[in-house]
Formats: sequence, C-alpha cells, structure tokens
Amino acid sequence: MKIKNICLSLALLVCLSSPLSANEGELTMYLELRYFNTSMQTIECDRLIYVKAGKDLSNFRDMPCYLRDAKVTATLDGPVGTTVTLFANNMYAQGKGYIVIRKTDDRKVWLLDLMDFPDSKWDMIEANSESGGYKVFYKNGPAFDSNVSSLKWGQWWGALP
Repeated sequence: MKIKNICLSLALLVCLSSPLSANEGELTMYLELRYFNTSMQTIECDRLIYVKAGKDLSNFRDMPCYLRDAKVTATLDGPVGTTVTLFANNMYAQGKGYIVIRKTDDRKVWLLDLMDFPDSKWDMIEANSESGGYKVFYKNGPAFDSNVSSLKWGQWWGALP
C-alpha cells in the first residue's frame, strides 16, 4: 500500500509540475544578421537564443553569435504579468538604453522592432491576430536593437515615469 501511495504521489507531482514549468515563461531572441558575410557561412552559429523565465543574464559574452553584427527581434511567452527587461549594456546598466516588456495576456508576444516605441514612457500594445498584448517602457539608446547585452526578469526598478 505504501509503494502504491508513493507511486501515485510521484505521478501526480510529475503531471502537475510539467504544465507549471512550461507556463513560467521564456524569452526567445532571434539574431537577424545585418550584412551578408561569406566567412560566416563556415562559422556554426545558432541565431536563436532561449532564456527561461527567472534566469537573469548579466552579459551575453557566452551566447552564440554575440559578437556578430545582428539586429535582435524577440518573442516572450508566459502568463499575464511576465516581465523582462533587455539592456543595451552589460551588468544591467541603463546608460545605453533598455526596454521593459510586461505581458497583459497569456498569448505569445512578438517584438519585431525593439526600437519602435515612444522614448521614456509606458506604451500599451493591444493583442491582435499575430501577437498577444503587452505594456512596454523603452529608454532609447543608439542602435539599441543591435546592442542588447544583458537581461533581467521581473520588476527591478523603483519607479519609472
């Protein structure tokens, strides 16, 4: 009887933990190479970078293709309220710009142009047939979408305008 209860408990734990971990969230960054370079054809380079919710990255030095001339686009998956910030500097420094993305529904958010938002204010993006809804705060920086260098999950700021 004890073994049966233990097996049942383990089965419930596995069944219940899988959907929860899958629903925590994930940021997927795609590096769009800006210039055709024949030397890059010989370099193996995975241009998709997956970062699970809660895994802050203080720098992208060890990420694939980090030093390539590429524009970053992204998708954000997770429940309502999932929040991530991308910084254009290592160690979450704000001087070269950053973008805060907070989901407002359960659908995947598609961010095809990280610089297409008003500077230094919150903007609400309504869900449409291609993307879920989200709020964004963008602090402009030069070539921000090519300089993304660190990311932080959740709310890290005291007060944004």
